[in-house]
Amino acid sequence: MGLMISCKEATFLVSKQEEGKLTISKRIKLRLHLAGCKICKLFAEQSSFIARFSARADAYMSGHTVLPEEDKQKIKSSLNG
Repeated sequence: MGLMISCKEATFLVSKQEEGKLTISKRIKLRLHLAGCKICKLFAEQSSFIARFSARADAYMSGHTVLPEEDKQKIKSSLNG
């Protein structure tokens, strides 16, 4: 197998990289591809941003409780009537 990979394989590897599941050889192939493909590089940057934002959102939400259903109903009834 050569060093060059397709864009389809690169996007798959970007997703796997976010999970931390890439071998050294696949990381090298991905880096080589991203060095020459602006579209895949943009995809990798956006994917990384989404992963970081999602982690922050999860951390933020874990510190907050969900409004109980009873309270939701009270708010709805006060808005309707």
